[in-house]
Amino acid sequence: MHRLLPDRIYELYGLTEGFVTILDRDEALHKAGSVGVPPPFYEMRIVDDDGRELPANATGEIVGRGPITMPGYYGRDDLTAAALRDGWRDWINARVAAKYQRVAQVIVYEDFPRSAAGKTLKREMRAPFWKGRDRAI
Repeated sequence: MHRLLPDRIYELYGLTEGFVTILDRDEALHKAGSVGVPPPFYEMRIVDDDGRELPANATGEIVGRGPITMPGYYGRDDLTAAALRDGWRDWINARVAAKYQRVAQVIVYEDFPRSAAGKTLKREMRAPFWKGRDRAI
């Protein structure tokens, strides 16, 4: 491929769970066999069966975390706990300044409630979270 399309191929290694590495087109030829490096804001390491980080050139499991890593498997806390071990889920919460900014849950909407003008009605999305409280933001 590299002979036919020189300086055009980026190699990507990743999982649908949100972990990815990139082998840049300029590095592909002299780093053949590599899966590249994680993108900005990602962390990656190689660990043994007990989750301990291994030295360079050791064989182990690739683990990573970053902004697009999944929050968990829907309805399967058991699988989530096995896949996202030792806080390698917790990427966002480790980087916010205050405890109140931490993410406790992620909700996926089919569509957002909208006004007649097409604007997102954020107050309607917040309403269920303030129900039964003295005040709302």
